[in-house]
Amino acid sequence: MQKKYFLTRVYIYKQDKLYNFKSELQELGLLWSNKDNCYFNQYEISQNNVDAIAWICKKNDFKYELKKEEYEDITQRIQSQNKILALNDFTYAILNRKDDKCLYLIAVYKDILGDTVNIIDNKNGQHFAFSSKVSDQKNIILSIYTYLEKKEEELNKSLRDFDFEAFFLKMSILLSEFTSAKEIYGKINKFKFYTISKLSDNSFLCNSVRGFFPETRFFLTKGKITSTFSQNYLNKEQENKIWKFLYYNRDRLANEHKPSLWELFVNGRVHVSQDGFETKMPICDVKWNNGNILVTVFNGETKVSLNRTFSKEELWAEVLANR
Repeated sequence: MQKKYFLTRVYIYKQDKLYNFKSELQELGLLWSNKDNCYFNQYEISQNNVDAIAWICKKNDFKYELKKEEYEDITQRIQSQNKILALNDFTYAILNRKDDKCLYLIAVYKDILGDTVNIIDNKNGQHFAFSSKVSDQKNIILSIYTYLEKKEEELNKSLRDFDFEAFFLKMSILLSEFTSAKEIYGKINKFKFYTISKLSDNSFLCNSVRGFFPETRFFLTKGKITSTFSQNYLNKEQENKIWKFLYYNRDRLANEHKPSLWELFVNGRVHVSQDGFETKMPICDVKWNNGNILVTVFNGETKVSLNRTFSKEELWAEVLANR
């Protein structure tokens, strides 16, 4: 009997205020489907991500579904379970999506006399290498794939201590997604360098970007991004997040944005008295109420509206003090 493989999918259908969590849901591995009007995970995601998604939904009264679905074929299973990741310009890994375990490592050693490509099967402790001049320096992994494709029949016969067929099947299926992602990254990078060339030093870039404190303003300083929060340069991952944000929100480039109440306060924490104890709870909703702000918090189980209101200044001081 043929073994069946299943994928746990999360579905969050369109509902009020869901759009406010677009960035968080995408970072946790969900995509928006225009066809079905919902967020869902196309590929496998870790249990930690499933738990984080469930927590967001519970905290904001979003309805969601978990469905166990059988893979249609081996292509869908490999795409869902694995991905290619560039570790640097000359090293690539084929990873398990759920736990980031490295299944295969592809490493190129560059030399004037010729390039050596090493391919390691981490799971089975197998390895093979070959020498070939990598022709396309801008897309090294595609050059490696092209070489292997030409030599596929020969390698299948000659490699006795390496399961080339299993490796090459995974690589051929996963390469399309990797090159598409690389193309988007290339477009963002092109936008980044074009923007840098057009703006003068110490120019204001943007403010109130999700994933950073809402009052933080970002500036272009000597080709890099500095923040008013740290008074220092952002690290590479943070910079990439800012450039990706600006690429998709070009109207925000060099334009001061006035944060909404939601942007300022949601996910901040306030002091709450519960069962005689003082604790801090995350804000999940805010709204104006007769000139003051009514705050709703999440206590881990349900949403609770506080029995007092805050002025904007009071709530801002409270959120800052509880970071």
